[in-house]
Amino acid sequence: MGDTYTALASYSQAIASYQKSLALAKTLSDREGEAEILTHLGYALLQAERYPEAIERLREGIALRKSAQARGNYTTKTYEFDQNYAYEWLQTSQGNKGGGADA
Repeated sequence: MGDTYTALASYSQAIASYQKSLALAKTLSDREGEAEILTHLGYALLQAERYPEAIERLREGIALRKSAQARGNYTTKTYEFDQNYAYEWLQTSQGNKGGGADA
């Protein structure tokens, strides 16, 4: 549902949906799911101009993905576009609105 709300620019609803999904993924110990949801949540927060939160969620998602990939624990195809977009955004001046990519 979060993706649908994001596509409709209903960011507060998207964020709420992703947060529920994230809680479920954590309950199920689904690290891949957590990484994916964190990236999508970060993007929705970015669109809602909630930059500090967006930076944190994107960083968490990227870290989980890198950790899983390093251990060879990613069993499904990763969404490189999301990860690359998140990383590139963190490196831009837009990302610095929330305290900078190095904060």
